[in-house]
Amino acid sequence: MSNDLPVLVPNQDERFDPFPLTDTQHAYLLGRTDLFELGNVSTHAYYEFEGELDIPRFVAAWQRLVERHDVLRVVIDVERLEQRVLPEVPPVPIEVVDLRKADEDTVRRRVEEIRARLSHEVVPADRWPLFTIALCRLTDTRVRAHISFDALILDYLSWKLLLADLSRYYLDPAVPLPELEATFRDYVLAETRLRDTELYQQSEDYWVRRLPTLPPAPQLPRAQDPATITHPRFVGRRVRLEASRWSRLKARAAKAGLTPTGLALAAFAEVLGVFSRGSHFCINVPRMNRLPLHPQADRILGEFASFTLLEVDNRGRDSFAERARRIQRQIWHDLTHQYVSGVRLLRELARVQGGADRALMPVVLTSTIGLRGGDKPLLGGQLEEIYTISQTPQVFLDVQIDEHDGALFVNWDAVDEVFPPGLMDTMFEAFHTLLQLLEADEDSWSAVDLGTTSGTPTARAGVSGPDQPLPGILVQDLFLDQARRRPADTAVISSGRSLSYAELHAEAHRVAHWLRARGAQPNHPVAIVMDKGWEQIVAAYGVLFAGAPYLPIDPTQPAPRIRRILERAGTALVLTQSALAAGSEWSHGRQLLCVDTEVDSTLSSDPPPVLQQPDDLAYVLFTSGSTGEPKGAMLKHDGMVNASNWVRSSPPWPSIPGLPPQWSCPSRGRTAPAIAAWPDT
Repeated sequence: MSNDLPVLVPNQDERFDPFPLTDTQHAYLLGRTDLFELGNVSTHAYYEFEGELDIPRFVAAWQRLVERHDVLRVVIDVERLEQRVLPEVPPVPIEVVDLRKADEDTVRRRVEEIRARLSHEVVPADRWPLFTIALCRLTDTRVRAHISFDALILDYLSWKLLLADLSRYYLDPAVPLPELEATFRDYVLAETRLRDTELYQQSEDYWVRRLPTLPPAPQLPRAQDPATITHPRFVGRRVRLEASRWSRLKARAAKAGLTPTGLALAAFAEVLGVFSRGSHFCINVPRMNRLPLHPQADRILGEFASFTLLEVDNRGRDSFAERARRIQRQIWHDLTHQYVSGVRLLRELARVQGGADRALMPVVLTSTIGLRGGDKPLLGGQLEEIYTISQTPQVFLDVQIDEHDGALFVNWDAVDEVFPPGLMDTMFEAFHTLLQLLEADEDSWSAVDLGTTSGTPTARAGVSGPDQPLPGILVQDLFLDQARRRPADTAVISSGRSLSYAELHAEAHRVAHWLRARGAQPNHPVAIVMDKGWEQIVAAYGVLFAGAPYLPIDPTQPAPRIRRILERAGTALVLTQSALAAGSEWSHGRQLLCVDTEVDSTLSSDPPPVLQQPDDLAYVLFTSGSTGEPKGAMLKHDGMVNASNWVRSSPPWPSIPGLPPQWSCPSRGRTAPAIAAWPDT
């Protein structure tokens, strides 16, 4: 068994003979059927460009492209699961719609009609061509170009290469491009011999060991079971990070030891962790997968792509930079074992973990940063990209990041009907906001909790579900109801101590009396500076029973930052733990109570008189502002109770081993008093 890659030997004599589908093409073909969850979808991309265009010249350039690149003449035998290149084809069919004399409404309507028809089309795989071009002539010289192509024949790098060659042929119709000796067919046949190498065997052994322990995809809130969606339709969102900001962000990433793609994966993982049920999951990460089997392997058009199942484990309390570096190390290690296709891994994962017909890894991030098809934009910049959308079977969130003209572009394509209304808008905004934060605030890289979306109105709207009347009660009322109903039941479990509802009730009221005696009052935050533990829950309820909102602060943040937050909040009272209070640099001038050691057992365990109203603040959470100065996000009792009620009425969260099912919850460990009121009977 060889440890070398197979060598591609061009074979022009058999150029038009049938050849096998790649694993990815096979999967895409099956995804067009209804055999799988989120099927009936062609893996497909659709673009619109607009600008000054010479239509005959553009058509001639496309004709030369089709003659140059064999894969643009491919058809697929869906019965035999084979493909072949047609030796000759008719002239490229390009639809031209003349709208020069149409009014504005008609132009808009016709453009939208073409978009609706082409953006999600499923063209027959056994008929040529597997791409569609339509041109709307807006004026004598200005044109809207609609281009749709099926990923059965082109991956994203091939698309960029296609645009580069198209631009060359358009700008200079007589340009002689270097002859292509190798073909996509040659590459596919050479790659089949990869399975006879030690490289392949080592990769297979690596993934066989890893697959049984891989976590699932991110468990995002859902409004509908994907299995019930017969014809998924993707909705696109797009944002641009201007060149100057992207340049600064890349510089910060490099300083932290991250590539731009490593940064993007880490930022995406942060947002997923905020909205998912946990912080341990897998992201589907496509790779272009062009092995150096021939000197021209990077110039051939075709569907070469595969993907890696990237494990993300952000359950620890380390900084964003450390989490990001860990994710990057993992993807780099995985890529050293890239010789087994992602499709084969997914099939094996389904065998090991079950669910062969389910969308096992439906959350995708594709980075094409650094992949260059050409040095200039389409047609030398004459056409501007106006709109783009993509879709993939068995995927419901597909994010693509790319860099051109020095700027970063993010495309966020999702099957919105899977999710609660507004969730995808909120997550998309959170991702953009996080990138801006990391560019503007160097301290954010050392933060443990970036507060990506907490407390912002849009974040709450994205997961709030249907409108509900305001409940008119306080957060602690939820707890009091449970404490009356099940005083002996366990309310808090931690490594240091467990508390029943009755014990939590008594401890929290003693803290409340200590705070009330020192001036705690509504809408004046009391800080909680603590590591994770039972004391957090006692402290949070103690603050609420005292009539004040609580302000959780991560103790791993730098002391100057904690001081700034305390100063901006005007906080004079701090609840903490004895290990943190000793020698603290942020406590000067403030009254501290160490909840683990200093609560006076003689203080009353009865509730003090209620001071606050439902529209008073329940908690304040500080995050970094764009200037680097902390900014506070505030949530009232009404909003927090509403959120708790919605979560309790949502589909069940995953069970936690050793606890009864009603204790399942999506908490990531933040101080959240509503959690102790979770169980229902």
